[in-house]
Amino acid sequence: SQSRYYFVFPIEAAAYYKNANFSIASKEKLDCWVGDYDKGYDFVKSFGSISIEEKEDGDIIGKKIDDIVKEKIKFIKCDAEGGDLSALIGAQETINNSKPIIIFEFHKDNSWKCYKQTWDDYANFFNRINYQLMQIDESNILAIPK
Repeated sequence: SQSRYYFVFPIEAAAYYKNANFSIASKEKLDCWVGDYDKGYDFVKSFGSISIEEKEDGDIIGKKIDDIVKEKIKFIKCDAEGGDLSALIGAQETINNSKPIIIFEFHKDNSWKCYKQTWDDYANFFNRINYQLMQIDESNILAIPK
């Protein structure tokens, strides 16, 4: 049997629907984002997120996945604490060209609070790109080409 090797290459950029710059969110704006650690786990529901905000002179680079990935791919796992749809919109060409299996998270509160996005926005996006959705567990969704 042949061995297959898969590689992950970290890229120093935030996945987003457009190319932009970001900074760590200022303290007064943290209530608009998920990373207000002073409020504790019950508010944040995760200690794996850091609040950022779009800022012209920011030193965190945001990129469309379409501008990074040039080869065909088989799988996307997206876990962006409410920003999954924004990241996946920036991967639409890659998704259309590769038809990968996608697993993403949907966090109703974070998606609305941070991005003003609802489940209907997610469903409409996946319908437009001809994918069907299946709930895996409380927050993980499987998307496969129709």
